[in-house]
Parts: sequence; C-alpha cells; structure tokens
Amino acid sequence: MPELATEYFWVCVEKENIVGKYPSSDGSKEYEVRWVNWRRGTAPHWRCSCSGYKFRKTCKHVKEVEKYHDCSWHQQFNDGEPIDGRCPVCSGEVRSFPCGV
Repeated sequence: MPELATEYFWVCVEKENIVGKYPSSDGSKEYEVRWVNWRRGTAPHWRCSCSGYKFRKTCKHVKEVEKYHDCSWHQQFNDGEPIDGRCPVCSGEVRSFPCGV
C-alpha cells in the first residue's frame, strides 16, 4: 500500500466555541447545541442533547443555531484562500488542518 502524503488545508473554526442553550417547548428542560468537529466516520456537524435530534439527526434547536452560525468553509471542498488570516466567507478564525492524500 502506498504511503499517504500529508497536505494542509485551511478550515473555518468560527463554530468551534459555540454552545447554545435552548429551553424545551414546555420550559421544563434545557438542551445544549454544540459544534462537533471531525470524528471517526462523521463530518463536522451540530449536535443537540434533545431526543428529537437523537432520532432524526436534526431538530428545531439546531436549525435555530444554524440561522446565525452557518459557515462551514473548508479549503479542500470550497474555493478560496484565507484573507488576511481569516475565513473568506464569514471572516471568522481559520486553522490549518492536516489531510492524508
């Protein structure tokens, strides 16, 4: 098997530190929505602690967060280069991410 070369790509990390707290419909519980980075077998995505998310992999709480924090720019998949060290889409923080090619 040939060895993989490592290339580095820029990724917007604007979402990484966002944790949203949302009340349940009846106000008896509070759900947490957070950004989950690359994990084994999954792409980065929002995750919610509510039961609706556990069954459908989406929910109204995630949709609410996405209204305000929707940038998922990744240099490997999207066009562009960082501009002055910032994301070309949202001007958020970027980080270099290694990828085997």
